[in-house]
This record gives sequence, C-alpha cells and structure tokens, in this order.
Amino acid sequence: MATREGVLVPVYILMIIFGVSAWVDLNGLWVELPIMVQELPEGWNLPSYIVVITQLANIGPVVYGLLCSNRLSEKLVIFFIIGIGVLTCLLMVFFWSSTSIIAGAQRSTAMLSLNFIVALVDCTSTVVFFPFMAAFKSVYMVAYFSGEGLGSLLAGLLGLAQGAGSIVCRNVTEYVNATVNTTESLEAVSTITATYEDINFSFEVYFAIITGISVLSGVAFTILVFHPQCKQEQVTQTHKKKDENLQKPHDSQPTIHEDRLVEHKNVKMSNIERKHVQEPTGKDVNDDTSGCMVTAVSEEVVKNNTCDVKTLTRLQYIISLLLTAWVNCLKNSALLAVQSYSCLPYGVTQYHLAVTLANLASPLACFFDLFVHVTSVPVMSFLTLLGSLFGAYIMAAAVMSPVPVLVGTLAGSILIVTMWVVCIFILTYVKVSLASLFRVEGKKGLLHCGVATQVGSAIGGVGMFVFVNVLNLFHIIDPC
Repeated sequence: MATREGVLVPVYILMIIFGVSAWVDLNGLWVELPIMVQELPEGWNLPSYIVVITQLANIGPVVYGLLCSNRLSEKLVIFFIIGIGVLTCLLMVFFWSSTSIIAGAQRSTAMLSLNFIVALVDCTSTVVFFPFMAAFKSVYMVAYFSGEGLGSLLAGLLGLAQGAGSIVCRNVTEYVNATVNTTESLEAVSTITATYEDINFSFEVYFAIITGISVLSGVAFTILVFHPQCKQEQVTQTHKKKDENLQKPHDSQPTIHEDRLVEHKNVKMSNIERKHVQEPTGKDVNDDTSGCMVTAVSEEVVKNNTCDVKTLTRLQYIISLLLTAWVNCLKNSALLAVQSYSCLPYGVTQYHLAVTLANLASPLACFFDLFVHVTSVPVMSFLTLLGSLFGAYIMAAAVMSPVPVLVGTLAGSILIVTMWVVCIFILTYVKVSLASLFRVEGKKGLLHCGVATQVGSAIGGVGMFVFVNVLNLFHIIDPC
C-alpha cells in the first residue's frame, strides 16, 4: 500500500473531465431506456438490442489494435473519437425517435444506428485512451478512472433529475364488453399497472446536456495536449532525454531495465528533486549490488528511487490480464444485465437506490485509490475474489427472482443494496489498481489492458444475452 504524491490539481481536474467522455453517452442511453421503450416500436425488447449492438461494436478496438495502433497518432484518434461522439449525441437529439419499416415491421433504425456508432467509439476509446495515459505520470490514471465513474454518475443523476425510470403503481379501470344471457353490457375491470411518471424534461434536452458534457471533455483533452503546464506532467519527453544521458559512451541503445527505471524516476521525482539532477559527466553508469542502474542524481533521489522499480514477471502479467478481463466482465456486463432481476423483487425504491449508489461507488473507489494504492498481484487477486463473492450473491438473487432470499423484509432490501454498492466499489478499485500496474509496463502494457477490458466486457455481454434472452434463466417481477 502506498499514497500518491506530486499531483498538479488543475491537470488532475482536466484528466477527470477528459475521462468523462469515455462512456457518458452510452451510459446516457441506458438511463433513458424507460423513456425509449414507451416511444419506440421494440418496447421492452430494446435493451437486448442495445446489448447485442454494443458487443458488436467491439470490432472497433479489435481493428484498431491489429491494424492501426502503430500507424496512427493516438492524439488524432482521440480527437476523432470525441468529435464523432459529440456529433452522434447531437444527431440523437433530433432523430432518436425516427423509425422505418424493415421486413414488414417498424424498426428504430435511427436510434439503433446511432447506438452502434456511440458504442463503437466508446469501446475503441478503451484501447486508445489507456496508451495515451502512458505519457503522463501514473498517478493520473486514477484521475482518468475517476472521470469514467463520474460520467456514469452524471448520467444517472441527470436521469434522476429528469424522472426517468420513476415508476408509479396506479389502479387502472378498463371497460370491456361482457355478454350475460345474450345481453351485452360494459363491465369495469380494475388492474394495478406500473406506469412511468411524467418526466421533468425531454429526451432531447437530456442528450443536449450529454452533448455539452462531451464537448467539455474535448476541451479538457485539447488543454492536456497543448498547455505547457500539462506537458510538464508528461514523462515521455523527459524520459527520452534522461535515456540518452544514461547511455554509456560505447552503448547505442538503453536496456529495457534502464528504460523503465528512468520513467519511474520521472514519475516520482518532485520539482525540487529535479533541480538536483546533475548534468551527465561522461562517466560510465554504475550498477549497484541489486542490478539497479544509478544515475548522477542527488543522494536523496538515489535513496528514494534507485531500486523502487517493480515490474511484472511474465506470470504476474498474464494473471493481471486475466483479472482485468474478469473484473470488467462482471462490472461492465454480467452484473448490469441482471440488475433489475436482482433488485426489483425487493421494491422499486431499492432498485433505484442500488443503481444510484452503485454509480456513486465507482468514482469513490477511484478517489480512494489516490490515497491507498495496491501494487501486489496476490492482494488484487484476493480483492477480485472478494468482489466476485459479492457478485455471486447478486447473481443468485437474480436467478431466484421473483422470490429471492429475504424478499419482503427490511434486512433483504438493505442487504441487496449493500451488496451492489460494495461489489461495484471493490471491482472498480481493483480495475484502477490493475491499470496502474500496466502503466508501469508502458504503452504496450496499457494497450493490452485495454484489450483485456473489452474482451472481458464482450464475453460477459454475449454470455448474459444468451442466458437472459435465449435460455430465459431470469424472470422479472411485476413492479406492482
């Protein structure tokens, strides 16, 4: 465990705002489902369409990882991703309800097409944004993930302010024709029906706000790229200069170990310590007894940073990738697919509490990582197991729907909400810690981390689609 230091607050805030753009638009679509299902012809089948389209969009990171990652500038790709996201959200404002007839049935062609584009840029952002973060000190990975969580929270809070998903049970009376002894008459039939409250502002206003948030994220990214103070927090350029100074007169290329050591020193060295760095004297670089490279820096810097380089072994690297895939499989797909099944049996209020507080848990976990940071793979494996156990309880409650354990009791309601909050907190915390480990491995490590994130999410999404829509293992309860 360790605490993080050396953060420039303005850069940290800009990084958070930049991170918001990663998933805020797609999260916004999920929040608006209660409104869309009332207006669009797919009805309550719409969520399954969105799940499939989102997983198909994983073709984006696959193509980028295989063909484009070494050929295109990451900064240009990020500008393109944010720009397309903004344009798509803007088009959603005007055309989301447009339909057309396909195979003899009305289809939401505009919304589903725009959904695919949004999912395509969001999924691709994972394998592009992560390597871009390699240019900054590792502490800013926490800020980026805080922004991702904040995007989810903002979408949820906007939905609450809008009133999206607020269900009211009303006694609805219908008059039907009844025939008694050949005499027709109207008979009143009363039923309790779940209806959605009138919203405070429209879908169009909601996505106009999401568009504005995405524009703000683009402005933050532009400042991160071009502002001199932000450039000072980047380690890439300083790394290259130090790397040249570290070379022996007869060496033409630095070793991988030297490369990682210099970057590590650049990340940890404070502004005061940097002033103590001496110009290279032309002397050979000496090795200490542990094999760590020692440069001509002040004694304090040597003491604090010389041997504090922890890189992953091959086994740890593979385990970390598997943990990343599993954590994102649970957090991004599997558990979200059964959230309504696990919570609605306990009540509508409990469902909304679980959704809102779980969204709040993500940025809190990122903020917590700023002060208590895990670097041990065994510890992260234990935390993943712990989070998986909480997830297993949630999954069991979903499978037992509409009659899970302790249903109808206060203890059951408290327990399911607590399980959701704690589970998402732990999984998010592990996700951030794992990404920080791959940050030490450099740009390639972060690219692999992004690929593992999307692969895990895709496996979870496709698997849960089969379980929910094909095998029908889960049964929803009438909210009323």
